[in-house]
Amino acid sequence: MGAQIEFNYRRLEPLTFNHTDDTNNDIIAARSLVGDASVDDGIKPLMVSEDFAYMLLAEPGTFIFLVTDPTAEFHNPEYDFDDGALPYRIGYSVILSKRLCRFEFVEASVSKPIGDARSCDLRLIGRSVACARSAGLRFWTIACLVCCLKPKAQA
Repeated sequence: MGAQIEFNYRRLEPLTFNHTDDTNNDIIAARSLVGDASVDDGIKPLMVSEDFAYMLLAEPGTFIFLVTDPTAEFHNPEYDFDDGALPYRIGYSVILSKRLCRFEFVEASVSKPIGDARSCDLRLIGRSVACARSAGLRFWTIACLVCCLKPKAQA
């Protein structure tokens, strides 16, 4: 009695590869917003198929994780995204855009550390046409589009 197996390997997506210079800028931006203790830059390489790789082929950048629920993995039905983390994601993009695009003025502050109830007051004034392609592609959540964001005060 024997067994047969047919194995069909298909490469679906290109390699998701973080570019060193961009990653260093991303780490600086994240640390300036949430502090060293909340940024893990020592994540080991992962073997995943990720369509973000196509964006990295078009423009150098970094694939990051914004962890809001440490009890469940991403793409898991038990994962609970904390909407309170959105100001952090936007603040990160504002700070990084400022570093890359040289905006005239950026103010970003986080009143409470990650893990607690959050509030954030972010202001972005000034635009840089020279960075529009890069920023628009890399930071679609904010790009060069947000002029002022202030979430409602929490009760």
